[in-house]
Order: sequence, then C-alpha cells, then structure tokens
Amino acid sequence: MVKKMNFEIIVRQVESGVTINESLIKEIKINKPKTIREVGFRHEEQVRIIQNIQDAYLPLQCKLLFDLEDLCPTCGNKIRKNGIHTVSFHSSLSDHKIKAQGYSCGCGWQSKPTIHGEFVTNVHPDLVKIQATLGAKMPYKDAQLAMAEFNCSNRSVNNHVKIAEATNKIGGILHEIKLEEEITVTKGSENLYLHVDGGHIRDKKQGKRSFEAIIATVFKPESYRKVSEDKNVIDSKHVASSALDDHGKTINILTLKAAQKEGLSNRVESLFTETPSHTTVQAMSHTAVLLLCLPKANERLKSPNLLNHSRFIALCTI
Repeated sequence: MVKKMNFEIIVRQVESGVTINESLIKEIKINKPKTIREVGFRHEEQVRIIQNIQDAYLPLQCKLLFDLEDLCPTCGNKIRKNGIHTVSFHSSLSDHKIKAQGYSCGCGWQSKPTIHGEFVTNVHPDLVKIQATLGAKMPYKDAQLAMAEFNCSNRSVNNHVKIAEATNKIGGILHEIKLEEEITVTKGSENLYLHVDGGHIRDKKQGKRSFEAIIATVFKPESYRKVSEDKNVIDSKHVASSALDDHGKTINILTLKAAQKEGLSNRVESLFTETPSHTTVQAMSHTAVLLLCLPKANERLKSPNLLNHSRFIALCTI
C-alpha cells in the first residue's frame, strides 16, 4: 500500500552554504493517474513552472548585472540610490518584469540600467531563433498563432510584426554570411549535375505583384538513385535560391558556392579556357542553364549540356 504523498517544487537561494531565501513554486498532491492526460504535468503547467522559476532567478542575475561602483564615473563622488524602475525581459516561453535600482549623483549623472541597455536587446536569442524559423516556414500570422498555442498565451512580443522583423533580420545576416563564405574544396568531384528551376512568387507588399525567383541544385551523380519505377531520390545535395531582382548576381554567387561544396575543382588556367578542367558540370536542361546564366549565356554557349569548370565559372560571373 503506497502512502499518500505531496510533491513540492522549491527554489532556494543559498550563499556560502546558508539558505538566504526560499520560495515554493508549486505544490501538488500525488494521485494515481486515471487517464493519460494526468500523467506528468500538462503543457501549460510546465510553462507556468518555468516562468515562476525565472521570476525568482532573474532578479538575482539583474542584481549582479546592474551592480555599480560606489563612485560616480563623471566626478568621482559617492553615488546615491535614486528610485526603483521596472526592467522588461522576454524569454523563449514567458515575459518578465524585474524591479531594478536606479542611481544618481549630485553632479547630475544618473543611471537606470536595463537589460536592453546592457545587451542592445531584451529578447532572448532562443526566442528570436524560434520566431525566425517559424516565420521562414509559414505566413507570419500563422506563426503568431502557432507560438500563442505553444506558449499558452498571446504575447505581444510574438505578434506577426515582431516575427516578420526577426525573420528579415536573421535572414539578412545569414544572407551576408553565405555571400562572404569561403569554400575550401578538400576532395574534388569528377562530375556534377546542375538542375535549375524558376518561377514567380506573390509579393506580400501592398501594391506589388509577383517577383521572379530561381533555385539551383548541385549534386554528385552517385547521390542520384532510383527507389522505385516512378521515384528517384537525391541523397546528398546543395541548393541555392534567390530572387532575380539583382539581375542574377546573388544566385550566381550562391550556385558557384553550392557547386564548390559538392566538390567543384578550382584547378583551371583561365576562366575562359577551352581545355576541360578537373570537374565536369552537366546541366539537366538547356533552358535551366540559360535562365541561371542570364542573356549573355545565350551567345557564349549554344548547347550547354556538358560544361567544364572554367565555362561554369564564366557563366556564373556574367
């Protein structure tokens, strides 16, 4: 016969082995589960438990973060306390308000430290990552609804405007990283396949129609295999995609980098040499390569079925 038990979640602040403060986060009577719903904590309960733990933990961190020297940084006189202000912080699951001490000096110097002032943001990177990931995979308003469901509340920091801002900011940073990425080819491939496709995407901006985008896929011949009579798969590949509003500049750079990641050799004498180089790039369609390489490719290469490395680079740098 199992005796009745209570379960307690307690946060305890300990300094030099001595308990300074203790808070009861949650107390629950342990009962035998009658349905699967009663096994463990419900999702909303888990979110609230983490929020309450954060509420006890964050003030202790902020006390250290906002700790100042006793002397004024301007005149060197002793500073004094100057009221309490509220500091906001947005974690991945919850929002928090922390009370912080303000300071001032007779010379006119004042300080009201905040998390935003210390780190240029008061939103945790984990939350920004979730916003950007969802914002890149679904409409912003759908992402807002998904985050409200997961957080069990409608948080202002997760509205569709904030999600759009996070998605665009992270996307811009990743875009610059990809353009400046240095690729070192450690093992060259003798042959590569290049498949290019394009289409039009509706623009979400008011008053604008659609814009043209292109996707280029590069893979080794051995990565392409037949699964069944009507299905083929590519086990390993690198994909580049971009809008064509910059006249193909970005897609050309990214396609070349994708090919280098698949083993495109750089052992060539000149960009326009006629001598075949180490790697041969085979285009999946004539139209696809012309679309990727833009109008001048029409004149330079009449039948782009097999491209050596030098010609591939020439087309990607037009």
